[in-house]
Amino acid sequence: MSNINDVIKYKINNSIFPFLWLHHESKEKLQRTIDSIYKSGIEGFCIESRPHPDFLGKTWWEDLDFIFEQAEKRGMKVWILDDSHFPTGYVAGRVPQALQKKFLYIKQLDYAGPVKNAKILLKYVNPAGVFVPKKDTDKILKVLIARKTADNQIDSNTITDITDNLTDNILTLDLPSGQSRIFVLLQTYDGGEKETENYLNPLIKEATEVLVNEVYEQHYKHYQKLFGTTILGFFSDEPRFGNAHGSFSQIGQTNMVLPWRDDMLETCFAPDYKLLPLLTTTTDVHHQEINIRYKYMAIVSKLYAENFAQVLQKWCQEHGVAHIGHLLEDNGAHTRLGYGAGHYFKAMTGFDMAGIDVVLNQIMPGLDTGYYQAMTKSGWNGEFFHYGLADLANSAAQLEPRKKRRSMVELFGAYGWAEGLPLMKYIADHMMVRGINHFVPHAFNSAKFPDPDCPPHFYADGNEPEQKYYPVLFKYINRVSAILSDSKELCQVAVLYHAENEWLDATAMPFEKVTKQLYQKQIPHELVTIDYLKDCLISKNSFQINDHKFTCLIIPQTKYITNELAQIIEKLSKNGIQVFFVNKLPQCDEDLNNISGELAKAQILPLTEIARTVKDKTDIRLLKNNKNLRLYRFKSSDNNGVFFFNENVHQNADEEVMLSQKHDVYAFDPMTLKLELLGKQVQNFHLKLAAGHTCFIIFDNDYDAPQHHDKSLIEEKEISNWDLKIAGQCFKNFDLRDVNSLPGFKNYSGKSSYSATITITKLSGEFLINLGQIGEVAELKVNGKLVGRTIEQNSTFAITPFLKVGPNKIEIETVNNLAIKIQDPESQFGIIPPAGLIGPVKLEIYQG
Repeated sequence: MSNINDVIKYKINNSIFPFLWLHHESKEKLQRTIDSIYKSGIEGFCIESRPHPDFLGKTWWEDLDFIFEQAEKRGMKVWILDDSHFPTGYVAGRVPQALQKKFLYIKQLDYAGPVKNAKILLKYVNPAGVFVPKKDTDKILKVLIARKTADNQIDSNTITDITDNLTDNILTLDLPSGQSRIFVLLQTYDGGEKETENYLNPLIKEATEVLVNEVYEQHYKHYQKLFGTTILGFFSDEPRFGNAHGSFSQIGQTNMVLPWRDDMLETCFAPDYKLLPLLTTTTDVHHQEINIRYKYMAIVSKLYAENFAQVLQKWCQEHGVAHIGHLLEDNGAHTRLGYGAGHYFKAMTGFDMAGIDVVLNQIMPGLDTGYYQAMTKSGWNGEFFHYGLADLANSAAQLEPRKKRRSMVELFGAYGWAEGLPLMKYIADHMMVRGINHFVPHAFNSAKFPDPDCPPHFYADGNEPEQKYYPVLFKYINRVSAILSDSKELCQVAVLYHAENEWLDATAMPFEKVTKQLYQKQIPHELVTIDYLKDCLISKNSFQINDHKFTCLIIPQTKYITNELAQIIEKLSKNGIQVFFVNKLPQCDEDLNNISGELAKAQILPLTEIARTVKDKTDIRLLKNNKNLRLYRFKSSDNNGVFFFNENVHQNADEEVMLSQKHDVYAFDPMTLKLELLGKQVQNFHLKLAAGHTCFIIFDNDYDAPQHHDKSLIEEKEISNWDLKIAGQCFKNFDLRDVNSLPGFKNYSGKSSYSATITITKLSGEFLINLGQIGEVAELKVNGKLVGRTIEQNSTFAITPFLKVGPNKIEIETVNNLAIKIQDPESQFGIIPPAGLIGPVKLEIYQG
């Protein structure tokens, strides 16, 4: 949190730690890259070892010696990515097999009887394939048989343990009449995703300690004196179960190997191991799959949190540093196996910042409804990425005391060179207006240009043409983050995180269906988990988690809820707290018990009525229905206010904002640093936001700021007669258009320089220039003096101090991104914007 005056003076803490990719470059290259980071307004970075050929070897330590020397010289802070490549858990190939990931594979075989003394061959039960024999490292835990009642259904009452009938891979039994299904429960190292083969088993503390000993301890041994000063901690990148590849590994919805460890059968499933076959897609005529699937997911998500992330966090805490990073949340993976860790909030308990990431065009302006085609076969769920992803991190940061309201996002990576600074600003704004306050840009890179590895790259060995404009973006992000950091989000609406619901009911509504309704009606909200609710403080008409008081709870549609949640709902309702179920009540709990009594006071609301029903739960209301205007309502020791972002990149926002009580209202533009008083003790104000622009509204601070006045436009005229200089060529009286349309320039990327002359007869009034459309960043000079730089469309600059009576030279430099030149594969999923000055460029004269 920072006072606005400190923000204007840039006396603020750094919140940006871009990846610094290491390839064992020369010291000169490393120094130039670190210089580029520092000159961008960034005072830290995160070392990423992935491209380095000698992680933990001699040249690794030599490179780090030099890097830390450079960081100390500049007062920069450093994080260290904790493995030789992502995802975390490989430990540079040093994990002994006994501590590598183990799985439970459930082989299913169907037979028809009756057959006396039948013999079944169980030699080929390895998940690698139907012709792959069981390996020496495989272990058959149990063999079970059950009566089939339908194509993929059994009668759980008939499940029988026939393990004792197995000898030398031959199962001997009397098959009963009708169809039976045999289940072989095999413990194995095989069958998981190829990308995380030989990785540590995150369910075992001793496996994580290999990572601690081989990576964390070795860095501490070399740089102990820097821990807690220059070195802030370690970054874990995308750790996951990895039992299957992809985001859709829902328990019971696909047959896959399952995360496992040696003692789980005895310690976790001794009384109900016969139900383990229902972890596959096989269902039960008595619906016992509901309970066992829930139980399994609850166990493995808890084991993951305790034995992986929390182990790393504990070590970091003991050594004066922090543990940060992110999981894989893609397309809802945060509640699942495979790419997921089972439960985002449980897994995040071992991180000191609540982390997420956005890469590969996962957030694109306007693509916020359902799936759209992109890099992956399934495409991206725009609804989740726009209305769910950031809520995960912001809610965990706000509601877990240990996180101290700190959230983090890795962003910008692998969008392709079509992602220039304007799109980066949009993505950053998307995150900040949802409460995210620390940033890990992907990535500063000094490899030989062009490097095909996940572009775009900052600096790019000195070849990235927009780097002069980096401070515009990064100082802006730091300024916004300085105001939002440590701030408490003010909200009364809680939305239940749906992980447990989905474990019980694969068709359960994801929370982003609800939060989308709230975002589009500007209603602040946070996600709460069953664990949070279990420990919340309940009082009359409200419940408290951390220091946040909520007056209602919204539960996304689901067929089943846990009995624990039903009991909590009953307590909330008895204390006058509104509990809303979306569309319908659940049928029962995980044990198929009737819970209508516990839910008697809960209300049912159609999804489309949620926002209207809770509209009184906020102290800010917009008169118009602008579904693209986002706000973040916050309060800190320095500021009480709202951060607004117009997410529509094509249309300006023009709103009348109503407040529940009177305030002194200030407006602050974190890009232009303009601070104005909108009114003293007012209860409404007018808000205008250009497409893609942001603004802070601050309440009741005694800032020395000029009073805002709507000024009368005296004259507006388009500036024409431009001269263009580009790549050594000159074009006189150039009509503004895309320079890539010029002969010989269809693949041009770089600087375009424009100049024109305007004549001023008298300096009365206030003179402004609006640049109109630019492709895609621009610098304005008047009479040879720098007025400013911009990475936004339709930017307006006040130019009165730079003018003189008579002729005045206007110079505009634009730079476009590298996509049209390099034409990298990643850029096919983005839009390559027009290049150059498109305009129209307008001179606006207002009454002084």
